[in-house]
Amino acid sequence: MFWLLTLIGFVFNSCGEKDLPDEDFIAFAQEIETQVMNYENEVLIVNSFDYEEFEKRVLAGVDISKKEKNKASEFIREHFNPATSILEAAMNGADFRFVKFYRKDNVPHIIFRTYFNGGVSIEEWILGVKKGKIMVYDAFAIVSGMNWSDECRQKLCNSLRIFTDEVVNINKLIEINYLISNDEYEMADSMLGWVMPQMQHNLYARTMELNLSSQSKPYETVKALTTVFEKTFPTQKQIAAFYLMQSGIRHGLADETMHHIHTLIDLVGDDPIYYLYQSWAFQQSNANVYALQMLDSAIRYMPHVIDLYLNKLDVYYSDYNYQSCVDLLYQMDSLFESGGEDDAVFFQTNYSQLKTYPPFNEWVQLKMK
Repeated sequence: MFWLLTLIGFVFNSCGEKDLPDEDFIAFAQEIETQVMNYENEVLIVNSFDYEEFEKRVLAGVDISKKEKNKASEFIREHFNPATSILEAAMNGADFRFVKFYRKDNVPHIIFRTYFNGGVSIEEWILGVKKGKIMVYDAFAIVSGMNWSDECRQKLCNSLRIFTDEVVNINKLIEINYLISNDEYEMADSMLGWVMPQMQHNLYARTMELNLSSQSKPYETVKALTTVFEKTFPTQKQIAAFYLMQSGIRHGLADETMHHIHTLIDLVGDDPIYYLYQSWAFQQSNANVYALQMLDSAIRYMPHVIDLYLNKLDVYYSDYNYQSCVDLLYQMDSLFESGGEDDAVFFQTNYSQLKTYPPFNEWVQLKMK
């Protein structure tokens, strides 16, 4: 699934199904978080995902024959499992967290955040009740501006070779997203310039425009773009806030980053990941004392996420604090499964100046045994 979050306006309880209290939905979200972080294969979402409702969303606006519809139904069930990528990320060290419950037009929504290897997914799940059971109908990813059903529809259209202008343009946008993730900003910008004139009112396209700008252009440029974005998509202020925060981090603007974090807390929910974001902004502005304080706060809430410790190592290394680097390596050995010789080679390669520090070489020798 894309590292993607949005709002969908269907009123699911209009069919006469009795609603449940908020506490039941919160308990449902908490149980999913527990199951995912315990790496359980039979996750509640698997048994609560409503493929019938999801299929209606996927096929909305797709002109296909009855025969193709049957094929589409098989494709959706075979190629879309909302738990797969979440469980895989968690088993590889991601932090998956329930951050907010709320209702919009009395439709219950829960927001989950996944953090993995520097990447974040913030997904807003849309829920309903059928036969007294909580069901998951769809989700919206804030980082991409695309619903699960949108993503699945795109894959389905490609499979059925339905190449409308929109399908072709979204394929291009997916390629642009890949280029951005690999820091190929010039090529992404060139491709985006070709796509955007036809996709001015497409949320995914405009979100990718913000994504690219937040990583490759001045903060003031991003700020101007988000002003226009919010006028076009007034219900998606959380997307604008996310990319303003990302731009603030990239330019080391700690105060601006904090301002956008407060906006995200109001719109998306409170989350210890914000400590990490603040630490990145402080690192960019060379305020390493504050960066370390924020990282320690993040680790307090997410002690199993190894790259938080690697972030600390980067800060110590940039300050030439080699003893703290070595102390942290021993701490990591006590917390995480050792990679043995592979660990030694990794740190020798990526932190080459440590090889001049004898205590580091002693640690290397221990890893080589």
